[in-house]
Amino acid sequence: MTKTLEYYLSLRYDIYLEGLEEGGYAATIPLLKGCMSDGETPVEAVTHLEEAKVLWLEVALESKMPIPEPQYHNYTKDIHESVERLLEKERTKA
Repeated sequence: MTKTLEYYLSLRYDIYLEGLEEGGYAATIPLLKGCMSDGETPVEAVTHLEEAKVLWLEVALESKMPIPEPQYHNYTKDIHESVERLLEKERTKA
């Protein structure tokens, strides 16, 4: 399966936002090395970062560079298994 720009744009990449000593804000996507931007306000920095992300991904796809994807943990499965263990423990007590 070939992954498209739309596919990568649908993923939720973590954003790091920090205030700069000289004023304004810097925003980066740590997983996409070199994907960064800035702005006078946090909203402006993140808006510019979204534009930079599109360009970063377009270049990566055109260059056939590997594009890291965010990893999410399925906590629902963990919770379900924990509840099952607790219920089993309660059943064995009785």
